[in-house]
Amino acid sequence: MAAAQEPENLVELSSRLIYSLFTAAGKTAARFKMPMSRLIELLQMAYYEELRRKNPRNLNKVAKELGQSLRTAGILSKRYKEEFFQPETDIKPLREITALLTSGAKSKKVILEKLKHQEADDVERALEFLLGNGWLKAEDDTYQINTQLRSYINDNWQRRIDGLNHQMEVIGNSVWNCFLEGNNETASARSWTFAAKPEDFIEMMNKSCQQIRHNAIDVEDAALNDGIDQRYAVTIAFTPVKDEKNEK
Repeated sequence: MAAAQEPENLVELSSRLIYSLFTAAGKTAARFKMPMSRLIELLQMAYYEELRRKNPRNLNKVAKELGQSLRTAGILSKRYKEEFFQPETDIKPLREITALLTSGAKSKKVILEKLKHQEADDVERALEFLLGNGWLKAEDDTYQINTQLRSYINDNWQRRIDGLNHQMEVIGNSVWNCFLEGNNETASARSWTFAAKPEDFIEMMNKSCQQIRHNAIDVEDAALNDGIDQRYAVTIAFTPVKDEKNEK
């Protein structure tokens, strides 16, 4: 556990960390030439979503933690239910159900209890979808995974958005563990910038992803065989780097 922070240092650290996490969103918004009002609106929705996830049936508490009126929280709730946010309301429950069932079969009652931060109707729809598409099988109201395939990312952009959400969640958890919890044993992040021929870089990228995937499967199989379901996450990113000084 990290040493206790002085209050003023903790306030400054929290602001610095959040600002650093905002920079990726700021760079992307600038490339889209997005108006600041729209960027602020999206930030409000992201903050609302996180607080509502922790308090799915208590809008009054959400409004208080937002520092906003109940009316404003209600407006955010209405926006959240719009089609724009389907990746969060439709796809995320699918991933959470399959992650939960990785450790073994579970009853619907247990699934609903474990995912109580989600709306029950969303979980029910996700279970029906997974059953209908052969991902799960059910017997006596007990569900289990019916396939080894665990990836929901394909050419459908909504599913890819959910994948991006998951990557950002992993990065956020890594930042919290490294900076606030002082956990440098099971939380880490590294970045390297280097020159490479495009064909060499592509080969390196493919080999790296394959190796990590194989390692993840191996350690998960070993854990499940020993009855351990402690979960970890890895996010890896590859990209060409542009000279931003000369970027128009």
